[in-house]
Amino acid sequence: PSLPQLYPRFTPHSGFIRILLESHSLEQDTTYISLNKGEKQYYKERNMAKIDEGILGPFFGKVGEVIGSSWHGIPYIKSRPAVFHDAKSPAQLAQRMRMQVAHQFVKSIKNVITIGYRYVAGAQIPYNKAVSYIVKNVIVGEYPDMGIAPDMVMVSQGNLMGAEGCTATKEDEKIAFSWDITDEKEQSSLKEKGLSTSKENAAKHPNMRTDDTAWLVAYNFAKQEPKTVQTSRGEGHGMIEIPANWKEDGIGCYLFFASNQDDAVSDSQFLGIV
Repeated sequence: PSLPQLYPRFTPHSGFIRILLESHSLEQDTTYISLNKGEKQYYKERNMAKIDEGILGPFFGKVGEVIGSSWHGIPYIKSRPAVFHDAKSPAQLAQRMRMQVAHQFVKSIKNVITIGYRYVAGAQIPYNKAVSYIVKNVIVGEYPDMGIAPDMVMVSQGNLMGAEGCTATKEDEKIAFSWDITDEKEQSSLKEKGLSTSKENAAKHPNMRTDDTAWLVAYNFAKQEPKTVQTSRGEGHGMIEIPANWKEDGIGCYLFFASNQDDAVSDSQFLGIV
């Protein structure tokens, strides 16, 4: 796209127009065009983009059909959005509900997602990566009866080794989690059983450590509320206390591990509804 146009201030003087370019920086809020007619002055307001770093720097605001903006400190430009005609077709309504359900779920466990999707997010933020996964893989049902399939949820994705023998059991107002503690000699057999995402990933992170953080997640789908506890992989067990008003609800249980050495995390494991 062409560089944003500079809009100068015009001042009539002795039968001709004198152009005053006061600065290479365009004012964000308003600039004025002064039209002298006798003793009266008329001003026309013009909204403009702003260039903070000179004519070759990034700009912020609207210039014609182009909008300058930034995301996480990265400047970019985009075209103005097309006019949206809200036809409310069945397909549009269904997609909007998928997005709404996904956002509600991910927002409710955002603290878990921030860790669980940090490895696979790439240039995205973990929240958006998780929403994308939920919309594509986890929403079930037909509009307007749509919801989350608990057994398809992944609260984390990554290539760190998981664990075998994972269980979750409700005991009154507590949920007991347990998993096998695996030493380095047993890791090769775990790889053969497919507990790493690929041979390449297993080679990249061949060792799981007993000080990896174990994330225990209990999610009440009826109330859209999570409870979490963090302990270490080497403990082999953990406990989540749940509120008394959760006693009659079905609770989805998930377990994953996060490295304390880098951003590696394991795929989450669904341990059932308790």
